[in-house]
Amino acid sequence: MTHTRTTLSRRESAIGRYLPRPLLGGALPWLSADVGPWLYVLAALFLISLLGFVHVGQASYVARQVEDMGKLESQLYELKHRNNTLRLRIAQREQMPWIKQQARAMGFSEPQHIEYVEVWVDEPPPAAGGGAEHEGRAPAPLALSQLPGWWHGALRQFSDWVRVGNSRAGQ
Repeated sequence: MTHTRTTLSRRESAIGRYLPRPLLGGALPWLSADVGPWLYVLAALFLISLLGFVHVGQASYVARQVEDMGKLESQLYELKHRNNTLRLRIAQREQMPWIKQQARAMGFSEPQHIEYVEVWVDEPPPAAGGGAEHEGRAPAPLALSQLPGWWHGALRQFSDWVRVGNSRAGQ
């Protein structure tokens, strides 16, 4: 068994064989074969550190977003709780005993006598001069004919109320 020993020159080193020659020798003539591999190692370390910084930046951004979402969810819970509290207060104040108590505190009392008056609202306005008079009412002045229809309805309702009130007073 014979042992042969081979020695490689710097250009034939294991790392130097796989590096492209134009990059080391042709493009940068001042670089030796020993510095070239370390340049690739430094470039790889730079890229890895750059990727690390990008990852840390994204992770901190996501952490801030999660924190903001937590704050917003707590605000939403608090607002829903306050909304439910206000709904409960509204429901309590819509009850008749509370309304009566507040009315008594303001000086109101229960009415002694309740009188209901029947008022016909959906009657068409009487035709001017065409037909019988409407239960002795005086004709409206000409200026009232130019008022809107709801005004005529309100006047008719008031006159019915006055007529019923006068007939009860005469009894």
